[in-house]
Amino acid sequence: MYSDTAKLCNFVGHAYEKCKKMAAAALAYKCVEVAYLKAAYCKHPTASKDRQVLQAVVQTAPGESPSSSASDIDNLNNNGLSKGPSSKDANSPQVVGNHLLLATRNQPHLMRLLAYVSC
Repeated sequence: MYSDTAKLCNFVGHAYEKCKKMAAAALAYKCVEVAYLKAAYCKHPTASKDRQVLQAVVQTAPGESPSSSASDIDNLNNNGLSKGPSSKDANSPQVVGNHLLLATRNQPHLMRLLAYVSC
């Protein structure tokens, strides 16, 4: 049922794009996302728990914007210059902008979500 709804919303989104009604098309595509998520949760009951764990991991600190700004980039550049060469591995799972440490290979719930999404 949710997969059919997603296909219908996708068709509607394309129709709105042809008519140059981008706000309506964006809403239709958002409905596609919701329908596919609902389908995933029905198909894989553990996906809801996995989503909650992932959401807890990626939540930003209070008062911190999730988007980067020029001042954030300047701060990163200044910190990098003042501390000298970093001893961190280039393949480190650290994402400095979000102050987020993720080691997906050590997080089986993240691997399940990634496996489902890549299908």
